[in-house]
Amino acid sequence: MDLSVIITAHDEGLLLHKTILSLLESIKLLPDDIQLELLVHLDNGDDTTKDYLNRCRDILDLPKNTSLHICEGSFSDLGLSRNNALKQASGKYVFFIDADDLISRNFLQKVTKAVRENPGALYHVENVLSFGEYYELTVNHSAASRDQAAYELCSRNMWPSSVFGKKDLFLKHPYHKTADGYGHEDYIFNTETVAAGVLHYVVPGTILFYRRKAHSLSLTNAQNRVIQPYSELFDFSYFKTLPLPETNSSSCHSVKESIIKNYKNLRNHKIPNLIISPAAALGKKLTGKKLVKSNTAFIDQDFIDQWIDASDIETQIFPFQHRLDSLSLVSNANLKVGRAYHQLSQKVKSLPNYVFIAPWVNIGGADKVLVAYIDALLAINKATKIAVITTEPVVGEWENRIADKVSLIDFGRVAQNLNEDERDELFSRLIVQLKCRRIHNINSMYAYRWLARHLDYVRHHLYVSVSIFARTTMPNTKNRGFFDYADPFAVDVSSILGGIYTDNNSIVQRHIYHNGFKKELVKIHYQPVQIPSQNSKSHHLQPGKRRILWASRICPAKNPQLLVEIARRLDPSKYHIDAFGKPDEGMKASLFKSIPSLTYRGTYNNIEEIDPSSYDAFLYTSVSDGLPNVLLEVAAHKVPIIASHAGGIGDLITNDNTGYLIEDLHDPSVYIEAIERLFADYPHSQKLAQNAYNLVNKRHSMKHFITQVKADFVAKD
Repeated sequence: MDLSVIITAHDEGLLLHKTILSLLESIKLLPDDIQLELLVHLDNGDDTTKDYLNRCRDILDLPKNTSLHICEGSFSDLGLSRNNALKQASGKYVFFIDADDLISRNFLQKVTKAVRENPGALYHVENVLSFGEYYELTVNHSAASRDQAAYELCSRNMWPSSVFGKKDLFLKHPYHKTADGYGHEDYIFNTETVAAGVLHYVVPGTILFYRRKAHSLSLTNAQNRVIQPYSELFDFSYFKTLPLPETNSSSCHSVKESIIKNYKNLRNHKIPNLIISPAAALGKKLTGKKLVKSNTAFIDQDFIDQWIDASDIETQIFPFQHRLDSLSLVSNANLKVGRAYHQLSQKVKSLPNYVFIAPWVNIGGADKVLVAYIDALLAINKATKIAVITTEPVVGEWENRIADKVSLIDFGRVAQNLNEDERDELFSRLIVQLKCRRIHNINSMYAYRWLARHLDYVRHHLYVSVSIFARTTMPNTKNRGFFDYADPFAVDVSSILGGIYTDNNSIVQRHIYHNGFKKELVKIHYQPVQIPSQNSKSHHLQPGKRRILWASRICPAKNPQLLVEIARRLDPSKYHIDAFGKPDEGMKASLFKSIPSLTYRGTYNNIEEIDPSSYDAFLYTSVSDGLPNVLLEVAAHKVPIIASHAGGIGDLITNDNTGYLIEDLHDPSVYIEAIERLFADYPHSQKLAQNAYNLVNKRHSMKHFITQVKADFVAKD
């Protein structure tokens, strides 16, 4: 057997020497018929590492069957560095190891025996002992099958970057460049080889001593939240057919909790009692005691021997008792994300041209926008494929409004029991595998945070747009505190946004002035409203009380308390207000009680349930708004409107033209004057209502909305 051990180096300096020493100890156990080369590939190496390599031959005692070769590259990328090293390697088999790690003494002996039985597989260490910044033992296991590996790789990388196998396998599946938001190169390599049917085995009892540095490339990538590229292993049509594995969760606990106590002194190591006593508690063979469920890893006497042998080279990894007590034991076996991905794959009807992300599909203005976009896109092209991803764990009340051909993917519900990292892995996998470049977010905070976390990936692979509407006033702030999706959420991801869509001109100006968005980025899409086909006549006053309608969410932004003050001042013999709406959390409909001129009529799902044409006027008291759908719907019924000049309401209601617009949002007497004026000259009020109807009929028709979508939503693909 000809074997090339490839050591990928950059700026490790003298740590590279310790890596080579550990390899030489492992080489000593190999039979003489194995010809071996140590190939150090230096990628943009620093001066300290170059200096060591220039003089290392004078220090090292190489066996007769071992040669040392040094080659250089300028890639600044682990994947490309490994690919280049492969071209220089002369061995039929190769083993990759990083220049600051150590390998257990038994590895090369065991792996060369294993590969003779199955030369077409790839081999890894069974145990990874992290040391340096923190201490942790990770237990790896072999891939029982392609299906099983698919579930586990869906969550995390199953095997470390150190890998042994035929050179031809690596040439057939070259490493990816870790750029444009993609990574890690070893995770991608493992996934692609499993997808191609290559088996991965761990070598029992072997250890990789993995050095954790504060500023290592892997930690940098973790902070940047790199994403795995598309893989056939996670193709929806394949994954949805897989049988569900048994439920399990990753295991992470203190080794101290599982170790059998009362060990005998370590054998074959003559160490002063002062040093040996901390390690003695782990010295006895564990007689098959499992430390991690669902794997075959044991800490036994041989494990301890390998550990202490390595500490002869790197003294900081000696198994002192305080390290054992705090050492976490982790298994890479985690099926939770894979099981969740299996559920989501059932929801994917086809790969989409557009992905919409929303918290839910509930009753509300933003939800109507979502439905309108879907209907418009399907009207433009019936063959368009659309997916909707909901990110909150709720069942939406309007999900039945989504067209049957649309993939409705309830990520929020499926992922609710996953931790933050697992949710991120699942959502990233979902977005990548959907293979859709066009993403539109409507009020999903989770989507905004995911975009901000993965800016590099998004910048190179997605076209992202968002819908942003009105700010919402926060309770107990006297209408001065606001929640706004524009700031900080859209501001945080502004560098990757291709479009910001809103529903009225005043919000456009606010976005540009308050947030500094590019003027050309913000566009108005006036929302469509259904025009009642039977509504051809104006209203005529009937004898008796004047009936006024108030309909909205019952929340601080809609100012129901002002409605109460108005109703208290109205003459109940002349006027009566019916209030409809669902109270938000913390609000109660009881505030409408015991007022002669006001009756709370309960909740409503759509304006047709109320029949606004049966009322003489509509009253709207909001202090924070966009362009409310309820105003558009009421205007479509030709009902005279009195509304506050909040948010984008002025885009529809202009005073004494399309209704009565109230500038002072907090004075009930101003509203009462407008009510009296409306009924004092009702024929004039009817003309205003007709003007509002004409505006809605022209500007808020589905036909006009489709024209807008076609012009600057579809055209950007």
